[in-house]
Amino acid sequence: MVFSFGWRGGTKTWSQLYHFSGGAWQDATHFNAASDALWNIIKGITCSRVTLVETVGYNPGSFLPVYTKAYGASGTYTDTSNPQAAGEMCMLWRFTTDQRSTKNHPIYLFKWFHGTQSDGATAPDTLRNGIQSTAGGKITALLAGISDGTLTRAYCGPRGAVAQTGTCNLLLHAREFPT
Repeated sequence: MVFSFGWRGGTKTWSQLYHFSGGAWQDATHFNAASDALWNIIKGITCSRVTLVETVGYNPGSFLPVYTKAYGASGTYTDTSNPQAAGEMCMLWRFTTDQRSTKNHPIYLFKWFHGTQSDGATAPDTLRNGIQSTAGGKITALLAGISDGTLTRAYCGPRGAVAQTGTCNLLLHAREFPT
């Protein structure tokens, strides 16, 4: 997923990489259905100043794109009562998996969402309460999987570690954009 928003007098684009179970995409129709299903989850916690530019689909084990879908759609979360967090600040989702690394460490999956809102002047380093509570339901929806019209694809890591539980961190996190 490729996103953009206004940042430091210009437009900044960044992307999020998602892995799903289910193998290679059957065709563009299935990829588009999965893209729409994922966007339907994500747009509810994406602030209206953030735009989904496009989604790009890859088959497992390849970094060559096989499908793309253009969007140009803004997020649907709006809350004018609290300030927008700085562009480098983001909401963090953390997912547990049932797999362990070769060194026997637990494997976690992370998602970062830029263009979020802080809790205002009283707690500027924390996530807006409304967006955090909304995120809980979106995490549950992502854990249930997305449908491509034929398969329900589970959110997983690049080596197949399927997400089991997820949380939204209350604190905002700084994630610098590369220059």
